[in-house]
Amino acid sequence: MRKISTNLKVLLLIGAIALSSTSLVKAQVEVESGSDIFQVISQYLDDEGMLSENTFILQRKGVYFMSETIYTNDDLILKGEEGDDDVMPAMIIPRAAVDGNYVGTWFVMEGIGKTFKATDIIFQMLSIQAMETGINVNTLVEANAENERIIFDKLVINGAGNNVIASDGDGQYIKITNCRLRNNRNLTDDWSGGFIYGNWSAGGWRDSLIFKNNTLINIGNTGLRCFTGETSRAIIVDHNTFFGTTRPSLYTWEQSNVQITNNLIAASHASGNTKSGGTAPDIDIWGKVVSEDPMHKGSMYNIALLDAAAYPYVESVLGFDISGNQESIEEQRMFTIANNCTYWPPRLVMAWDTIDEDGGKVNPTYRTNDQIDWIFEHIKMNAEYDNSYGHEGSPDALTSSFDPGFDQATVKRILDPMNTWIDGFRNEEGWIPFMCNIDDPGKEVQLQWPLPENLAYTNEDLKQGGTDGLPVGDLNWFKGALGIYNHRASATKIAVSNYPNPFSTFTTISYSLKESSEVRLTIYNIMGEEVAVLVNEKQQPGNHTVRWDPRRASGYSVAKGIYMCKIQVGTNSGYTKVVYNGY
Repeated sequence: MRKISTNLKVLLLIGAIALSSTSLVKAQVEVESGSDIFQVISQYLDDEGMLSENTFILQRKGVYFMSETIYTNDDLILKGEEGDDDVMPAMIIPRAAVDGNYVGTWFVMEGIGKTFKATDIIFQMLSIQAMETGINVNTLVEANAENERIIFDKLVINGAGNNVIASDGDGQYIKITNCRLRNNRNLTDDWSGGFIYGNWSAGGWRDSLIFKNNTLINIGNTGLRCFTGETSRAIIVDHNTFFGTTRPSLYTWEQSNVQITNNLIAASHASGNTKSGGTAPDIDIWGKVVSEDPMHKGSMYNIALLDAAAYPYVESVLGFDISGNQESIEEQRMFTIANNCTYWPPRLVMAWDTIDEDGGKVNPTYRTNDQIDWIFEHIKMNAEYDNSYGHEGSPDALTSSFDPGFDQATVKRILDPMNTWIDGFRNEEGWIPFMCNIDDPGKEVQLQWPLPENLAYTNEDLKQGGTDGLPVGDLNWFKGALGIYNHRASATKIAVSNYPNPFSTFTTISYSLKESSEVRLTIYNIMGEEVAVLVNEKQQPGNHTVRWDPRRASGYSVAKGIYMCKIQVGTNSGYTKVVYNGY
């Protein structure tokens, strides 16, 4: 069987999943500035948690409040009014409930297959009480049901005390684009405060996680965190900027279909490793001793060998053959980690000298740890791991030749409060710090607009260092490059469908051509392996159909399961998901 590229394999796995998220817009409600979002939405909620009207439009420059948690079993859409980006979007801020307390979670989604979608809004999760007591809102959306869809675009999320999305339901699809996450931290724990938290503690599966063109600044814990036993059909982390996470920026742990490309990762694991932190024991993996000394514990891309809790999910969701030994199972995993830049600003490295209670320099962590290096070197998984910029295993962050050339006022604005937090966290027993914030004093609740940070950079190599020739990191800092990126993403897609679907004997695939074209129609399995080429010729304009009958395949066995049908017409393409139930 011929295999397609790793990138395309990951894309095939998500296929048309994004289009399958079908939020039904029942009616739109225009919400006046000054309204309490809880009170407004509650008017349309029935006793079953269903909404008679489910799309709420918030005015640009409007200020709104949230006083209680909203529980719903229905689709819920929040849209900021479109307009000039120089004008502040609608902003939602906390308000104390009738008991005088602030709720810890704003939205709880409990409906199977339902969607929460938010666009063009500032979620300001710091309250006046947080300024006084250090207590702030923890979670924006808690998704509890199977097959839910969470879609964020062009949001600013400031000051969440824990993970913005708590994902706890098999089959969920999460897409985050063009967002800015700022100042998110659980005040007494450097393991809490990131963007997404998978709540599966003993195995579970996500449909897909798409994370593109976002910026995360001054974050506790990691940016994205996936846990033991957790499996996803695909994880794509592309063109993001991470600046200042107290722990490593990305934990993909036991995921199997991962693309991490074109990201700029600065000041990752900013809390560092102290000498008094102890030394983790070496790990014996199939007779190979793998070092886990403290310098290596906080790598950029945390990957681990599969836990047994993941086996049922990699088998049922990804189609892995789990009948062999662990090494044969590991070999079926897919990774692409390429064209990322990792960078520790000298300002952070020098701060480690002064805040380490043991004294002496604390070396920054490497780009990967020994266990990850061993996995890539010794397991013949479908992996690409190359073309990265920055710390290629250097024990000293000051030796990096890939300084992006950030605006130093922005670097100071981000790192000074983070270093203050690290110092207190390490050295003052029982210290509960004020929320260290990168905004000017007095601006923590009423944000200034435009936001004060600027993470565009001057390094010319990085400006064309992506796998696509575009700048590494969030392209929102380079508007011209973002336009090119969006134009490519919106290239013509060819509509292709099949009926019946699912099917047990044969299915008929249909498509239309506007002009005479070279056409290639291919079936791939969920591992991205080519199963059948149904069309490979020049065809005339008009409607076309072709039958696929897996029972009549020759030379290979076609098992029941999920397949992807790809049509390539010139430079344009299209996909459809095909489900074969067997005969």
